[in-house]
Amino acid sequence: MKQVEYNNKTFDVVSCIEIQGINFVVVEVEDHRYHYFKETEVNDRLRYIPFSLLIEVLPQFQNHATDNIRNLMDAYIELLNDDDSDIPYLESIVKEILSIDTNYFKNPVSYTLPKQYFLNYFSRKGPKPKYEKKSISDLLKLDVSMEKKEVEREKKQVTVSYKKYAYLLLILISIVGFINCFSIISERNTDLDQTRRLSDDLASNTVIKEVEVEEYNDIEEQFNVADDSKTPTGLKVKNKYGKDYWNYVKVSMMDVDFTDLKKKNSDTVAWLYVNNTFINYPIVQAKDNSYYLNHSFDKRKTLAGWVFADYRADLNNFKRNNVIYGHGRMDQVMFSTLKNVLEEKWYTNPDNYIIKLSTPTKNTLWQVVSVYTIQKESYYIRHDFSSDNEFQEFLNTIKVRSIYDFNVDLDSNDKILTLSTCYNGDGARVVLHAKLVKEQKK
Repeated sequence: MKQVEYNNKTFDVVSCIEIQGINFVVVEVEDHRYHYFKETEVNDRLRYIPFSLLIEVLPQFQNHATDNIRNLMDAYIELLNDDDSDIPYLESIVKEILSIDTNYFKNPVSYTLPKQYFLNYFSRKGPKPKYEKKSISDLLKLDVSMEKKEVEREKKQVTVSYKKYAYLLLILISIVGFINCFSIISERNTDLDQTRRLSDDLASNTVIKEVEVEEYNDIEEQFNVADDSKTPTGLKVKNKYGKDYWNYVKVSMMDVDFTDLKKKNSDTVAWLYVNNTFINYPIVQAKDNSYYLNHSFDKRKTLAGWVFADYRADLNNFKRNNVIYGHGRMDQVMFSTLKNVLEEKWYTNPDNYIIKLSTPTKNTLWQVVSVYTIQKESYYIRHDFSSDNEFQEFLNTIKVRSIYDFNVDLDSNDKILTLSTCYNGDGARVVLHAKLVKEQKK
């Protein structure tokens, strides 16, 4: 009698079966219990290894044919262990199954037959007859109709299982999505509350004075907004104060004390106020244009970010174009209300044409010259120009872009303040340009 070794133990071989070129030996383990091994040649010596172990560690065993081989051998061993079976009889059934013209043990893409299929196949052969090859051959004729029923039943079970798990997965995803949405909304509300409290606190605790200008006899430049002037949009703007009012030196200036602001954040460079919006904030400036997109004035991580000057801007010595950014959110903070400048009611009020900006070294007034929306671009945020002609072309371009006519002349000696924010979800921007009309050193 042949014997095999595994894990330093010796077992007696009771049966040998070949399936698709793979040799299996069935051994008696103990107390008339049976197990099977795959015969493998390693270093010119036969080794015997559990087939299930190879399937777990070798990827080439992962296919339908391998699954069917394992299920058949598992069914065979289960019958041997559960019944006092006639080993030659059961072995002959296995060999007869393998002789049937099917692709179950040949084609890796065929469907898998579960172990229960083989157990059912064995069991429907009735009482175990005395071992006779001829009668066994007759018994093992493939019942095609039963095979189809078994396969369809397995397919239905798999389909039902897939649907059940799909529904469960959908419910789980919905629950997780709801939790995430609730968490995001809660986080956003908390973030918004903190931003509002901070901006209110800064506005309340910062010394901001209105400075009246008394001497203006030597000032000749005036705003070029005539009474009842008609715009390209058909709107009429009445100068309710009379033409002399537009002598900009008569407009009070905003003077901000930056002592405490600088202590709270050394990046503070200015304070900006835009009439009939909620824009009334200290302006910060970093070494790049990304930090204050998601950091607050107190440098706390935040979705709202803060209003900040372009890192290339110089708000102490204004360049030809000086750009300030802020998020265009829907919650009335930062530059969310800059889009007010696009509305007719904002345009028809001349008080809104003056923007006030205070820095640690000077107080300034700026007159609005252009407002519009545009897709994201780099042209309107240029800071440096190679010549007066190039800058004049820039001025002509931004003036033509305006949706309203502010009736203001621009030349290459002017300094421009540009405010920019997001307009909607498709990348458009709201842009406001204003020219410097008055500055006063502190």
